[in-house]
Amino acid sequence: MKASKIILRLLTLIIISASAAYAQQTLTQTVTAQNKACNTGCTLINDGGLNTHPEALIFAKPVTGSGATANQIGALYRVFEQKWSIFNLNGATMVVGAKYDIEYYAAPDANHFVYIVPQRVHSNDAAYIDRAGLNGNPNAQIRIFPTNPTAGNAVFNAVEVRVDYDLTTSKWFIYNMSSPPVPVPSGTAYNVAVTGASVTALPVENLTATFVPLPTPTPGQAGLPGTPYLPPATLASGNAGGDLNGNYPNPKVIGLQGKPISSTAPTVGQTLKWNGTAWEPAPDNVASAGTTSPAAPIQAFFKNPGFNSTLETNFQRALSDNKSQRFLPFISHTITLTKKSRLLISVSVDSMGPFCPFTCTDGEGALFIQINNNEEKKSWMYIVARSYNTSIVTFMPDSVKVITHTVIDNYGVELNPGTYNIDFVVNHKAGSSPLYPFERFSSVIVFPIE
Repeated sequence: MKASKIILRLLTLIIISASAAYAQQTLTQTVTAQNKACNTGCTLINDGGLNTHPEALIFAKPVTGSGATANQIGALYRVFEQKWSIFNLNGATMVVGAKYDIEYYAAPDANHFVYIVPQRVHSNDAAYIDRAGLNGNPNAQIRIFPTNPTAGNAVFNAVEVRVDYDLTTSKWFIYNMSSPPVPVPSGTAYNVAVTGASVTALPVENLTATFVPLPTPTPGQAGLPGTPYLPPATLASGNAGGDLNGNYPNPKVIGLQGKPISSTAPTVGQTLKWNGTAWEPAPDNVASAGTTSPAAPIQAFFKNPGFNSTLETNFQRALSDNKSQRFLPFISHTITLTKKSRLLISVSVDSMGPFCPFTCTDGEGALFIQINNNEEKKSWMYIVARSYNTSIVTFMPDSVKVITHTVIDNYGVELNPGTYNIDFVVNHKAGSSPLYPFERFSSVIVFPIE
């Protein structure tokens, strides 16, 4: 009987080991002139376990000293070649001779899966990996690696990311390690590998049921499981002393730290105060003494000037190399804070550019929030205004326009009491086509925190 169990266990161990070996595969990819692709930005992997398998999960890291650069890398399935590749997320050229250690899994399983960053209510909301087995498990060990969620439909994030556990929600989340921090874009995908503490079950024959009888409780001992509590054989008795008065077992408190307590009955709202000779009930007059003040109300400021095309000519409003910056006074605010407060600032700006031949450059710039002339937040804006049909530009140069929309949503900042000028500025990128900024709206919500 024992021999058969040992053989069965060995057979089970061999099967488990073989399955694990099949599930996880490793290889080293060396970049060559022949396997470079993606305009030299990636290296194609030629492996029988990966070719024609877009569902595979890949984890890769550069081999130190092999010539691999410090660029962030990701895994991309190339539909045309039906092969996986490793590529630089910033599009940099792969260095011939560079090596990458690759670990891959032929298909997802409970501990290896693809996580796609979901749409959030606000772009800066946390990107939680909401998954059973990870939720409520702060001791899990997690690895992630950028990948494409489905073949030919990839969204990538070139910023280095990390994973942390949020104690308030009991969930793991992914965030960018940029400075200043920027949200992880929705639609970005990561391969996730999870390991953690495991529970090893003992064989049934090694489990022995041992019954230990409960000891007989003695007087004064706290109740044991299944037994009633027995009171002590001897309780305190006689006269109470110190801050207590009367007789045990029901004495009365008549003092605090040797100071007497008045026998006057309190009323609703009163507190216990020292009057110089005794503690007695008295009104709570802290508020009337001026040491506290009522909570400050939440304030909201909003400006919506509309599309101000009639306020200035396009020539005056245009931003180019000769006129590279423009304040947007129609949506700026001046706010006075009497208490330390948290501000949520939002702004929306339209940018217009000409519809020009395909050979023209793109209009490019940035929308800034400035507080007392200090830059706080920016968001890039682009005007892609091209046409293959140059006759449209020739005959209708002023009637065909391209408009883009740029938003900064709920940017938060804490400010001390004082007066602040909250301005919105658009900068033009040198060398790009002119763009024409127009204010749409701005809002500032003030939450006093002191």
